[in-house]
Amino acid sequence: MPSKEEQLEAVLEFLRSSVDEMKAWAKEHEEFLLAVVLANTKRKKRFFSLVVVAEAMFYLTFLYGGKKELGELIGMSYESVREWMVCAGDGSAIREAVATYEKSNT
Repeated sequence: MPSKEEQLEAVLEFLRSSVDEMKAWAKEHEEFLLAVVLANTKRKKRFFSLVVVAEAMFYLTFLYGGKKELGELIGMSYESVREWMVCAGDGSAIREAVATYEKSNT
């Protein structure tokens, strides 16, 4: 049986590879992700749901290094980016509530 240190190293290696894969995917789709974010945060009418925009921001933060860097690129504050990304939480009640709200208002 592997030691705790070996198990921890295996988990960390998995997380590093997952981040690298997310960065690679974001780089491959960078233009589309930026278009989704810019077109849906700079206008009153959105073409994509809040959750989709938040997920696009999530991937872009991996590509650009963080919320602050993404905010500077797209002309938003760190706090605005952070608030948008709340919608991208993993299976959170917030994400479900946002999706339900959007369905009821379309």
